[in-house]
Amino acid sequence: SIMTQHAAAELAVSKLLKAAGDKKKLGNEPRADEVRQLCESSLATLAKAVSGDAAGDAASEATAAAVFMPFIVSLESKNPVLVEESLDGLNEVIAHGLMRDCADPRDAAKKLVDVLVAAVCGCGCMQDEKVQMYVVRVLQTAILSEPNYIHGASLLQSVRTCFNVHLGSQSPANQSAAKAALSRIINSMINRMEGLPPGTTKSPALSSEFENGSGTATPTHRRTPSATPAVSVPVTPPGTT
Repeated sequence: SIMTQHAAAELAVSKLLKAAGDKKKLGNEPRADEVRQLCESSLATLAKAVSGDAAGDAASEATAAAVFMPFIVSLESKNPVLVEESLDGLNEVIAHGLMRDCADPRDAAKKLVDVLVAAVCGCGCMQDEKVQMYVVRVLQTAILSEPNYIHGASLLQSVRTCFNVHLGSQSPANQSAAKAALSRIINSMINRMEGLPPGTTKSPALSSEFENGSGTATPTHRRTPSATPAVSVPVTPPGTT
C-alpha cells in the first residue's frame, strides 16, 4: 500500500539522515551537508504525501524523486559510511515499490532510474566486502521488481557490475551472491522476452550455466536421435550418369 511504501521510505531516509550527521564517522565529508538537506526535504515531501496534500501520478513521481535523491548523492560521495547506509536503505525502498519512471531533478534530460543505477554500479569497485554485497543485492532487487524500469544500457551495466563482483571480489560469499544474482537476473530477462509471468523462477534455457558451476550451459530441451525419422539418401555409383 501507499502508506507502507511511505513508511519504509521514511525509515530509510531517517537512518541516512542520522548517518549523514555523524561527523565522527564521516570525517571531513564535503557532501554530508548536502545529503542532510536532501534527507530533510525528502522527509517533508513524504509527510505531505501521507497527509493527502499530494495526489496523482505527478505527485507520485515528485515523491519518488525526493526520496531517491539523498541516496544517489550519498552513493556519489563514495564515502563508505554513507554508501553502506544508502545501499541498505535503497534495497528497502525499492522492494516496497517506490521506484518510478521519472526525470532526474538535476537534469531533466536524464531518467532518475538510470542515474540511480549508475550511482549504485559505481560503488561496485569499492574494496569493501559489505558494500559489494549490498551493491549486488540492490541491483537484483531493482531488476526483479515489478513494474521494471531498468532497461538498455542500465540493465547491461547492472549485469556487468554483478559479473565483476563475481570475478573480482576477494570474498567467497560475495562471489556466490553475485553468481546467484546473475542467474536470477538473466532468468528474469529471458522470462520477460518470452512473455512469461513475473513469478516464473525457471527459464527454459541459460540458467543452468550459472547453476551447475561448470561454466557450460546444459541444454534443458534435447531431441532424442530416435525422435527424428531417418532419411534414406540414394547413392549413385561412380561413373554412372
